[in-house]
Amino acid sequence: HREEEEAGPPRPVGSFGSTCAARVAEDIGAFRWDWLREQMGGRHVQMCQLFCGQEGDYSPCHYDPQDNVFGQARGYKRVVLFHPRHSRCLYPWPVHHPQDRQSRVNLERPDLAAFPNFEELAGAGLEAIVGPGDALHIPPGWWHQIEMLPSPDGEVVSINFWYP
Repeated sequence: HREEEEAGPPRPVGSFGSTCAARVAEDIGAFRWDWLREQMGGRHVQMCQLFCGQEGDYSPCHYDPQDNVFGQARGYKRVVLFHPRHSRCLYPWPVHHPQDRQSRVNLERPDLAAFPNFEELAGAGLEAIVGPGDALHIPPGWWHQIEMLPSPDGEVVSINFWYP
C-alpha cells in the first residue's frame, strides 16, 4: 500500500519491508543448517516454503511425497497426523485431480454417510502442538492437517523443508 500523492518507486508502508526482510535474513543466518542436514542423513534441502497466516487458518488433511521438516518460527499450530496405512479411511481425491494428495473428509465435521470408513480412525491420529523453535519431521505419505492456533500477536509463521 502506498499513498497516491507519493512520487517515485513504490516503498513499503512504515518500516515493514525493511524490518521484515532484515529479521528474515537474521533468522535464516542463525539457523543450524548443519543440525538439520545431520538429522536428514546428510541430504540437502530440495525445496523450502514459508507459510504465514493467522489464527483460524488451516491446511486441509493431505500428505506430501517427500520427507518434510516443519519448523515453527512464530505463533502456534496444531498438527494432526495419520499413518499412511489409514489412507483408505481418509478418502483421497483421485490421482491427477486438482486436489490430488488431499482427503475428501472434513476432519472436524466428517460426513459418515459419505465416508463411513472414517470412523475406523477413532484414536488412530497423533496430535502435536508446535510453537516457536519447534521442529517436526513428517515422513513421506503421512497424512496431516494443520490448524493455526491463537498466538500472542495473531501471527503464525512456519517454514517447511522438503528432502528427496
